[in-house]
Amino acid sequence: MRPIVKYVSEIDGFVYDTEKEAVEAEKKGKGIEELVGKYKKNIDDITFSNGAYSIQRDKEYYESFKNAMNEAIKIYEPYTFEAYEKNCINKTDGVISWGMTGRYLDDNGSILYNYYYRFYCICKTCFREWGQPYYANNCKHSDFKLK
Repeated sequence: MRPIVKYVSEIDGFVYDTEKEAVEAEKKGKGIEELVGKYKKNIDDITFSNGAYSIQRDKEYYESFKNAMNEAIKIYEPYTFEAYEKNCINKTDGVISWGMTGRYLDDNGSILYNYYYRFYCICKTCFREWGQPYYANNCKHSDFKLK
């Protein structure tokens, strides 16, 4: 019998075969956190996730989040960005708005997927952040809250 040595990144929690791979993953994770870390999920409540209430954001927050995500994807997920450049026809809002972006991020196990999901929980009209994209897509843009 012989021991097996693996390395775990403190940022993404993935296990790597070599120290070099883990160090690279941590550098990438730290770079992503510098760009989008301030947009971390700040509520972990089942009633929030199920539409009981929302957080009011503003256009500045929404645009800042969108720009940070576009930049992070461009820098840290080049394969996703290259696919977007090659296949997307309407590039008005950047890679974050391309329909396949979420699929690429999720399939590649990117830590950016959680931020992508959060971005799509914000209503594009009134900038209210919900616990699921469903509620953002069906937002009434009023003070109405589900019971």
